[in-house]
Amino acid sequence: MFKRPFFAISLIFAFVNFSFAQSNSFNQEKEDVISVIDNYFKYIAFDDVDGVIKALKNKDLNPNTLSKSGDAPLPYAVREDSYKVFKYLLEVSDINIEMQNKSTENALMMLSFKGNLELVKLMVDKYDAEVEKEGWSPIHYAATNGHLPIIQYLVSKEAYVDAGSPNNTTALMLAARYGHIKVVKFLLDHDANLSIHNDQNLTTIDFALINNQEEIAYGLKSRWKKLYGTEYIDKPRISKPN
Repeated sequence: MFKRPFFAISLIFAFVNFSFAQSNSFNQEKEDVISVIDNYFKYIAFDDVDGVIKALKNKDLNPNTLSKSGDAPLPYAVREDSYKVFKYLLEVSDINIEMQNKSTENALMMLSFKGNLELVKLMVDKYDAEVEKEGWSPIHYAATNGHLPIIQYLVSKEAYVDAGSPNNTTALMLAARYGHIKVVKFLLDHDANLSIHNDQNLTTIDFALINNQEEIAYGLKSRWKKLYGTEYIDKPRISKPN
């Protein structure tokens, strides 16, 4: 009469042990996958094409897999100056050339920021990368660092010169902020709108004034008067724009 309870208890222990074993197995598999992803991004950082090829043979790894910190492979390769790996990944089947990292940056944006015209052209001409995107876009990133050849190329591919960031800041505003006179002139000569205000109610002239770009501010005020027939009225400024 006592066998049945002991049998039931044995079944319970057997089930608990089985569940525990399953849990350990699942955790081990999870750790293994994380390790595979970590190694993938290490190979990218070291510009190790052979390592990347080896990593991509793993069934648990997709070429577009994000790192645990939210990096996307192609933008990450550009960030790390890993251009051999970058070129290899462009050829990989199923690679998403528009994929963004957690900061919504894609590879073309990063290349534009770094001024790598050769690879910008490669992405657009051979792989049909989009020269525009919603929010921050390649032309913003090129303007920030004053990469005029990149901007000239993007505009030749019909990038919108007045593209607005999430707070409606334009490439012209950024070029003025950082003192890139040649970029400012090129954008204006290609119909960039000097009168646009961003969400902080700042114009390109305000960006120049706040950041002590006096030469640019003077030239922009002269252009403003010619365009709109009135003097530009300076705004009282408390702090620099974000």
